[in-house]
Amino acid sequence: MSKDNKLFDSLKNIVGTTVAAAFLTEDAINSLMQDLPLPKEMIGGLVKNAKGLKEDFMKALQDEVKHSLGKIDPKKLIEEVLSKYDMEVNAKITFKKKDSEPKNS
Repeated sequence: MSKDNKLFDSLKNIVGTTVAAAFLTEDAINSLMQDLPLPKEMIGGLVKNAKGLKEDFMKALQDEVKHSLGKIDPKKLIEEVLSKYDMEVNAKITFKKKDSEPKNS
């Protein structure tokens, strides 16, 4: 296996672990760890580390989405959509007679 393949595999494993930790709850991580023959202190550390990875991953994802959305020019996007697509609007308006007329007192 070449040096590049080892690096790629390592990066793939790191990203996979981070993504998995981001979508597992603390209880799910705990239940997965209980099946492993590890000391409780080590399991606690792994759970804490996974929770930190989740927070870091979500923060990085939030920053990336914010950065990407910041590059979008809404005016240009609307102009592009309107120039490439026809718009069709369907509406239905119905008037219904009231059940009873208000009584004069």
